[in-house]
Amino acid sequence: MSQLIDQRTTARLEAIPATSGPLVFGAATRVLPATPVPGPQRRVSLFEQISINVYTFAGNFQWQSLMVIVIPSLVVKFLGEANKDINLAMVVIWGTLVAFAVNPLIGAISD
Repeated sequence: MSQLIDQRTTARLEAIPATSGPLVFGAATRVLPATPVPGPQRRVSLFEQISINVYTFAGNFQWQSLMVIVIPSLVVKFLGEANKDINLAMVVIWGTLVAFAVNPLIGAISD
């Protein structure tokens, strides 16, 4: 089995032309293909599905409690009781707009 994998890997590497550009960060002159080698796939068990759902539920519970409990109390604390409904709406709207603009920019910078 390992000989077959070695032969396939060697054949794939020989089929890839050497890059003509300069080396980047000491990289090799050959680039591995982007497509993964197909392998056997297995089904996700019921226990794994339940584990994923429990993890997702816990994360959603954490963030929703932040939105429902913490943010309104901080708005009242910093901006006062007067007009707390309008102030909460403004904080949520401006937070959403900033996140909508900043997240893609930071993601593009990090790539």
